[in-house]
Amino acid sequence: MNLHDYEAQDIMSNRLAPRTVLRFSVLATCLALLGLGATGSTNLQEGPPPAAPAAATVVKTGIYLLNVGRLDTTTGNFTADFYLTFDCDRPCNPARFEFANGQAVEADLQYETPTRREYRIQGNFSTNIDFRSYPFDKHKLLVALEDKQQPEEELVYQFAPELTGVDSEVIVSGWELMGWEARVTSHYYPVFDETYSRFEFFIEIRRGTVAAVLKALLPALFIVAGGFLAFLLGPDKALHRLTIDTGALTGAILFHVNVTSQIPPVGSLTYADKFMIVNYIGLVGALLTTVFMLILTDQKRDELAERIHRITRSAVPLTWLLLQAVAAYTL
Repeated sequence: MNLHDYEAQDIMSNRLAPRTVLRFSVLATCLALLGLGATGSTNLQEGPPPAAPAAATVVKTGIYLLNVGRLDTTTGNFTADFYLTFDCDRPCNPARFEFANGQAVEADLQYETPTRREYRIQGNFSTNIDFRSYPFDKHKLLVALEDKQQPEEELVYQFAPELTGVDSEVIVSGWELMGWEARVTSHYYPVFDETYSRFEFFIEIRRGTVAAVLKALLPALFIVAGGFLAFLLGPDKALHRLTIDTGALTGAILFHVNVTSQIPPVGSLTYADKFMIVNYIGLVGALLTTVFMLILTDQKRDELAERIHRITRSAVPLTWLLLQAVAAYTL
């Protein structure tokens, strides 16, 4: 090959090179675009869709009461012995529970499956005591429990009637057992901004009516009746009446102190307080009548003293009886 041939070949190469480069560029660009499109389509379809939040575990809960210790009315403390049963709608772990109004002294796990647990609980608990109706007061002994860690979005208690009840041999010393009740509530903690499901079981007790009348009312009635007997004496026996009235009033005060010493100091009047206040009104009325009669007798105003005697011997007892009816109405 001569020099002219080399020159011709070089010229042809220079002419073809731009076309070849352009073709390769276009081909590479198309392949790149196709590759990006395929890759983008694959990325949009990769991975499973986000799972919806699981529903809260429903735990059927029941308490079967076996025994209740003596209620301390000064503090509201009592002891309880019962079976606690959890029955879940799926495998769960409801063992992380706590009592909102007390603590378990002993918690014995007696039966366990993936969905069910049974405990024998012995614990100390406290309840609110309302003495406004004392000595005819009624109280609810409460046992409330919550889960320690799982809020209401994760665990919800459900009252199970078939797992709940009170044993027939349960006796609350000094009280009459009226019945039991159970419910599920939502308890919100604003400090943590969380709501927890709470299971509440309580029994209702009341003080014995016969015992309340005999110990808290009947002695006071006898004291008042003794004071009112002074109305049978005329104005000429005013000194004897004065002795009876003062003795009855002193006895009423001492009895009131003894009755109220059995309960802690409260911020409102109990029925026993209202009952004794009305007794004070009646006895003070009898005492004032006697004092006026003594004054009138000394002033030789016997006719006026006799008139006051006739009016007050019926007016004071009737006023006392009316006030007692009002106090009983507010019971």
